[in-house]
Amino acid sequence: MIGQIYKIHSDFYYIQNGNQTFECKVREVLKKQDLKIVAGDFVEFDGGVITKILPRKSFIPRPSVANVDQIVVVSTN
Repeated sequence: MIGQIYKIHSDFYYIQNGNQTFECKVREVLKKQDLKIVAGDFVEFDGGVITKILPRKSFIPRPSVANVDQIVVVSTN
């Protein structure tokens, strides 16, 4: 299945797929590839394990967020 990561806590990644939420871990092969998974990434997962990270449309380094469509900047004088 394909879903989007919306929360990361310790080694658990919370993925939203439509109206369902899944708690997953990363496959060891992906950990060894040294890929940084961030909130907003689209991933393929199966049986509570993330198997593949899909390509990103965009990335903001601070805070680390991927696949952002719109940003609102709020400031005061």
